[in-house]
Amino acid sequence: MRMKKFLLTSLAALFAVVSFAQPRVMKHLPSSDMLRSQGVEKKITPMPSLKGVTAPERTKVLGKAVSRRAQLSSIDELNGDFVVANYEYDVDSTMKFVPADVAYSGSGATIEVTGENTIAIYGFTPNATNAINATIDLETATISIPSGQVLYTDETYGDIFIQNVTGEGDLKGTVYEGGIIALEDLWIDAVVYQGETYYWSSFFHYSNIAPANGVMEYEAMTKNGGEYEPQTLNVLIVQDEDTKEVTVFNFSVWGLGATITLNSDKTFVLSSDNAVDYGGSEIGLYYIVGSTAKGSLYLDVPGKGTATTLKSDDYWSLYSYAQYWRFAQSPFTITLIDGTEFEYPEAETGELVVLPEGLTPVAMPCSYAIKENGERVKKTGTVNVAVADNAVYFQGIDLQIPEAWVKGTLDAESGIITIPVTYTGVVNETSHFFGGYGSKGEPVDFIIEYNAKANTYYGPDWVEFFKSSTGNEDYYYSGLFIGENKPTPYTMPETAVAVEKPFTGSYYDFDTGKSVDMTGNVKVAKEGSLVYIQGLYSNYFDNDCIIGQLIENEGSKYVMIPAGEYVGELASGFQAFLLSYTYNQATGSASLSNIVFIYDETNDVYTLGTPLVLSRSSKIVNFDFFVDFITGLTIGTDPSGIAVTKSDTKANGQMYNLAGQKVGKDYKGMVIVNGRKFMNK
Repeated sequence: MRMKKFLLTSLAALFAVVSFAQPRVMKHLPSSDMLRSQGVEKKITPMPSLKGVTAPERTKVLGKAVSRRAQLSSIDELNGDFVVANYEYDVDSTMKFVPADVAYSGSGATIEVTGENTIAIYGFTPNATNAINATIDLETATISIPSGQVLYTDETYGDIFIQNVTGEGDLKGTVYEGGIIALEDLWIDAVVYQGETYYWSSFFHYSNIAPANGVMEYEAMTKNGGEYEPQTLNVLIVQDEDTKEVTVFNFSVWGLGATITLNSDKTFVLSSDNAVDYGGSEIGLYYIVGSTAKGSLYLDVPGKGTATTLKSDDYWSLYSYAQYWRFAQSPFTITLIDGTEFEYPEAETGELVVLPEGLTPVAMPCSYAIKENGERVKKTGTVNVAVADNAVYFQGIDLQIPEAWVKGTLDAESGIITIPVTYTGVVNETSHFFGGYGSKGEPVDFIIEYNAKANTYYGPDWVEFFKSSTGNEDYYYSGLFIGENKPTPYTMPETAVAVEKPFTGSYYDFDTGKSVDMTGNVKVAKEGSLVYIQGLYSNYFDNDCIIGQLIENEGSKYVMIPAGEYVGELASGFQAFLLSYTYNQATGSASLSNIVFIYDETNDVYTLGTPLVLSRSSKIVNFDFFVDFITGLTIGTDPSGIAVTKSDTKANGQMYNLAGQKVGKDYKGMVIVNGRKFMNK
């Protein structure tokens, strides 16, 4: 399974608990049985005085330059099916309106003429039960919607109504060609509760009421394990004239707005970067993600297009990084019905890398893992490598364009080769741009770790090929290793006398973002100054073995494991290494460090004094590369029953040695303070 990408928000000092942000983008998310269904108590916020606040300037209507006003010969021209298309705004600390995280929303609506110059708008919001009345001035092609009209009634708080947020008057607007009504005032769903006006929705709306020009069809599952119900929704489809990006208003029964990126090969991507709904302070933002029929979630929703249709390849859902999600919906089809066609962008190209004259490449074996028929399959091949000073050229990395070259720059001190995002050519009418996988799924520089002694090259990141220099993945593979001398993991010597020992600790769960207690057993053996630990990573490898050096310093004993120790090859083809790190609070940066266990020889107990990281990289502290993250690990049984919680630090409070005797602050070694163990130095 392709691992997530994680962003570290804060690192405490060494030995402290590490805090991770929720994952922003991922190739796979937990299956449905690991997620909670949605549901949160409503919270409403008092409305500050917004009277006189200037609304954002409107220079366009539905993404296009403002067209001239309609010449309405009859109000009956406004009868029919419409979509309320909302551009969403928020208010910053200076009370200035700014675009909201959720950029768009929509609602299927119907307009009914009720008089010579009046209309009723049904479905002004997705949950509206009441019609909203408006007045049309045919001569000026303008509209007026009185504030205070009730959209629907909530059981707890009462009537929810339309409120003009930049004044006390009506919502004013203009009718443009094509029957598009553009409101010129921001509004919000509001409620009067205990004599005070409160926000009801999360964002302020800039609304356009436009004739529906498309239909969205799919099947929606309304409850877990329930049957799918066919859905046919009127939608408003707007395409950007320059980027060709498509925005769909009233996307789904939830009244969402979604942006879809079209590609030159008539495929499309509904990106999970789209924030489409807000579930309250507990749930946070919802994003559209791909889904299987059984509810397992993944990243972007891909699909195929024609001149008038967009069809997704798989199911889809809404997901919040607070681990809430909405039920899987069937593949959708969006169809233009107004006689227009989708426009697709031209394929982006670039300058191809050419091997300089006089350089003779060397053919080297390579290995990697790629997905075939839903399964990860390990493969071998050949890559040509040419070196000129600090420039390193690779040919054959693009499996679909094997003649393409990429060029990297070697930092001789660190052994890191950096390859920028590189155009490699066109295959099947699709451009290829080589790169790594960024934190938002975008192409980034690709890193290769060069081992000069073994003459090998290894990539700890996903090998990605995008359809443009800014994104949209075409295919990927993992674990690229180039060279003859592949590393081999340590094994416990046959002569070693191994003792089975229990361990306790905690690991960071990358799916839930929480620390989880762990227990188990490992085999430990000592031969001279070497300590062997086998079985700590048995969920990844068979008979994994870690080797450390037993050292003594100022009367205390430690086991030191050098950073970058090789542990084994993961199912994804990536190599796995052990490392730790220190964090510099002044610079806000982390640096590679060795792993240290504190050894209590009396009780034969090993206590982890540093974070223990299983990483895809041997040289870089990059949290995107972390596979496993362990803290608070104790191997062996402590007769006192008191766990070591800190190390290498001065203890505060009355100290006792392990025999329970009071000792002074100058005492060196393991002590007990307030029921916790410390290593006092």
